Amino acid sequence: MDIFSSLSYERSAELKVEYEQLKVQQERATENSAFNFNKKRGINAEIKQYQEQRAEAERFEQLQNDKVYIDNNCLYHFSGLTNSLFD
Repeated sequence: MDIFSSLSYERSAELKVEYEQLKVQQERATENSAFNFNKKRGINAEIKQYQEQRAEAERFEQLQNDKVYIDNNCLYHFSGLTNSLFD
């Protein structure tokens, strides 16, 4: 074995170690990226659900207010009708 093939073999071994380390880093980065993406997607789903529930609560509150207004209006007119009948 001459000196060049010995140096080439050593360099190849060094590069193999570096390659394996970089490969592990890449796998970790890919896993972290996927985890963060899924976490963000979950958070966005929760935000959307919250917004839908909030909008539904606001619609319900508006319907309740409308009902109270209608009930009061009906009572007012009904009491006016009964007063005019008995006067």
